[in-house]
Amino acid sequence: MKNDLIKSNLIHIKSSLAKQRIRTAAGHSEVQNERNLYTEGRKEYEKRMQDQGYEVKYSEQNELQLDIDTEEQYEWFLLMFKKLKSYDKFASSIYEETISSGGYPRRHIYVRLYQKDKSRKNAQIPYTLTISSRIALQAVLGSDPMREFLSFIRYVHGDKNPILLCEKREEQIPKENASHN
Repeated sequence: MKNDLIKSNLIHIKSSLAKQRIRTAAGHSEVQNERNLYTEGRKEYEKRMQDQGYEVKYSEQNELQLDIDTEEQYEWFLLMFKKLKSYDKFASSIYEETISSGGYPRRHIYVRLYQKDKSRKNAQIPYTLTISSRIALQAVLGSDPMREFLSFIRYVHGDKNPILLCEKREEQIPKENASHN
């Protein structure tokens, strides 16, 4: 069933990209209309998720949002996060995790990128990345590949906030139990 869903999404994406190329050739106004329709679709999605008891969380410039579906992806994340922190630019980075609404072992992981401030003892400076760099790093750290692909497609289509996760309000892990250095 998951393969059918992936195949269906890929067919839809290919069709959308082909239509985008045709519209781009036709002129700027067609592209702008598609962006307006896309924005309206996003607002409807946000309202639907909020009505279902979810909180929509957008990524900050120094934040990665990972969607982890399996234990293998989680183990990969732990390995790669350790490697990421071995570099000075990311040495003070931390992460928090919540259990996804799909239930364990599915998780949402929020990585906050920080570097050490060498001029002040024990101080941290947020390390900001571009949207495309955050999407790429999320994929490298083990986030769901289809989610990252669709985030990239939203970015290419001009979405100003293509990175988001929806959290079921009552299923969050308390922060004091979920923060990792």
